[in-house]
Amino acid sequence: MPLPFTHLLLGVVLLGCNLPVVAQRNTLHRATDKRTTTPQIVSPSIDWQPVIEMDGQLFPSYVLATATATLYDATDEDPNWLGDPNGMIGIRVMNPTAQTHVKLEVQLPNLTEALSVYEGTLSEAGKPYYIFPQMRYDYDRLPQLLQPRPATAVFTLYLNGQRVGQKAKSFPVRAITDCPYIFENVYGDSEDISWMFAAYVNENHPDVDVILQEALSTGLVKSIDGYQGGPGDVYKQVFALWTVFQKRGIKYSSITRPSGGDSKAQSQTVRPLGQALRLKQANCVDGTVLFASVLRKIELDPFLVLVPGHCFLGFYLDKAHKDFELLETTRLSTNPSGSGSKKMAKIYGKWFGNDARYLRSWRTFSDAIDDANATYDQYKKKLEDETKSDLTCQIIDIDECRKTGVMPINQPLTILTMQTSPATATSRKAEKPVSVRNRERVRRTEPVGEKPPFSRQNRP
Repeated sequence: MPLPFTHLLLGVVLLGCNLPVVAQRNTLHRATDKRTTTPQIVSPSIDWQPVIEMDGQLFPSYVLATATATLYDATDEDPNWLGDPNGMIGIRVMNPTAQTHVKLEVQLPNLTEALSVYEGTLSEAGKPYYIFPQMRYDYDRLPQLLQPRPATAVFTLYLNGQRVGQKAKSFPVRAITDCPYIFENVYGDSEDISWMFAAYVNENHPDVDVILQEALSTGLVKSIDGYQGGPGDVYKQVFALWTVFQKRGIKYSSITRPSGGDSKAQSQTVRPLGQALRLKQANCVDGTVLFASVLRKIELDPFLVLVPGHCFLGFYLDKAHKDFELLETTRLSTNPSGSGSKKMAKIYGKWFGNDARYLRSWRTFSDAIDDANATYDQYKKKLEDETKSDLTCQIIDIDECRKTGVMPINQPLTILTMQTSPATATSRKAEKPVSVRNRERVRRTEPVGEKPPFSRQNRP
């Protein structure tokens, strides 16, 4: 199967400039000097406007996830797009003359640490240019935005050293739990960024270590060692984690509504790992990224499977990625349907060899694997279609996302307390990974858990 892929006050930056040394002169000379050192205003006919991508909204989750990401190849570069290729805050300006020197300053109080500046050259006259400075966000502040709030950015534009003017634009800042997955860009095309779900996979969260301690305390595994053993050891480690999450009482919750309303930027709520554990609630994406976070920590390689209106987990059974298994995490809080399928009986007989199959956790684990495989089989042709003609079905490979620089979203921490009471005591052939980026055009859609998300496309 092919698998894809800033509460600090605004710092004031003093810009170095060569101020003329004025000797004692008569009033006329002083007046003349004053005139020559005052910035001249370019013709008010200059056409320029502030631009906030994602339908005029700022998503802190996107800012954090893409801070170091390389989402575009050199061949994707747009000569009329200047500055940060992942930029969300900038301007559109119609260039009046060829080879115009441009300087843009952006102030964004409370969300940035300092003035953000871009300087460059607008080559062609009569062409529109989009300028997005590398914003100097306060990356410690952004994860603390648990509720939406307004913000105002102030833009100051200079052309050929002359101050064109200053404009301000207010816009909503979304909650950190709002995960955008598709938006209409400045060119009017839809960009699918459903790889953003991978940013909520946080293998670095301290709570993961607590979960791993509890997995060992179940007695179902002797060690947590990733791929050092065979496929049977992988199954055992995942089953131990399943038992821990089930013991913690995590239940399915269908909440996906984000902090903002409907717009050209579609998003849904994704609970951070710590929040899902404390609230003991998880929708299909929450549960999937929770499992994926722990698997990444122990060096098992997970992926997210997206199908219309749903998300479930996949994980490789071997380091070479020859085989993989699937898991329906919404089954955590359901009653077992029976003793499991013949496939699960075979897995039990080959690798477990104890009374695990009589445990409720084993029976629900079996159902979770069977259900996920049945769903995969339903969409297999579309999921494995290399042309990606139907982007409602796709796979988000977490390792591929990390390689492109998509980072886990750091979260406010309140470390879990370990629950010390112990619990009672066939795979598919994988294909090559699919890139996290996709060149196809997509249509706007609804949240996972209601209607489908898609995969990323490049800017035109």
